Amino acid sequence: METKQETFSITSSVKTEHRCIAVCEVWTYDVWGNEDDGYEVNDRCCVERAAEIPAVLTISNVPMYPGATDRYRSFPDESSFDANILCSYELDENEAFKYLAGLDDGCGDGTTYYYEDDEDRPIGEIIIVGWKSADPE
Repeated sequence: METKQETFSITSSVKTEHRCIAVCEVWTYDVWGNEDDGYEVNDRCCVERAAEIPAVLTISNVPMYPGATDRYRSFPDESSFDANILCSYELDENEAFKYLAGLDDGCGDGTTYYYEDDEDRPIGEIIIVGWKSADPE
C-alpha cells in the first residue's frame, strides 16, 4: 500500500518573541550625484558608536505542513525533509528609523544594514558591533 506524501510550503520568515539589544554604530553618508546619473558615496561619518537598537529573533525557511497548528510546524518525520533553516536577529525597523530616516535596501548581510531615502539615494548604514540582553538587569 502506497502512502500519499503531503506537500508543504516554506514560509519566508517567522518573527519570534525572543528579543535582544543590538549595539550598533550608525554612519551617515555624504553623497554626490542625482537620480538620473546615479549616486556615489563621497564620505561617511559615524554619528553614534553605541546605539542600542532592539532586535527580534527571526526564523527563515520554516517548513509549514498543511493543517499546521503552530507557526514553527515541522514535518511529520524528521528524516523526510532537509532544509537550511536560518535563525537571525533583525533590527526593529521603527527603532532603526530613529537613527536613519530611510528604508533598509535589503543588501545587508545581517550585520550591516544599508539605508536609502525614498528616491533610492544612499543615506547611511547601521553596523551591529555587539549584543546585550533585553532583560533588565
